[in-house]
Amino acid sequence: MWSFLGPSLNPRGGTLDIRIVDALTTQTIAQTTVSAPSVKAGVYDPVIDALGTDFGASAYGRAMNQLAGEAANWIDRTLGCKPLIGQVLHVDGATITINRGINDGLRSSDRLLILQRTDRVYQPGQDAFTEQYLLQNLGAAEVARLGEHTSRIHYGGQHVVQVGDIVQSGN
Repeated sequence: MWSFLGPSLNPRGGTLDIRIVDALTTQTIAQTTVSAPSVKAGVYDPVIDALGTDFGASAYGRAMNQLAGEAANWIDRTLGCKPLIGQVLHVDGATITINRGINDGLRSSDRLLILQRTDRVYQPGQDAFTEQYLLQNLGAAEVARLGEHTSRIHYGGQHVVQVGDIVQSGN
């Protein structure tokens, strides 16, 4: 309920500090602050539900919706280009063990692409190898058993999958 703010807190606004942290290294990947404009919220009698349509139609509700939208857009832009990537640890027929699990952000609903490294990529004008490879898509796999740090996936494709091949979230 919105009543905890009380009528004495006018004008009302909001600030949201967001920090995205790599869970494995505990390093901050990105951070930002988004702020909602201050608005004269008014006094509501009776008290309205902050999840209800009346709140969403109010000036303060619109400001909070804008704040949440800005935060969601920033998170999407920041994380949108970083798919979950892992490696094949073991192959037993169609069952493949990978080095990613719940603690890495893998979900039971994820479909994973299995990629095989091919040739190294040379950068024009450079003599040294880069750590970039061409990748051949071997097909998709589904999570069969989700563990904390490793998981088993089921691959029904026709290509040969080997230890060291790359898995990448394809959702």
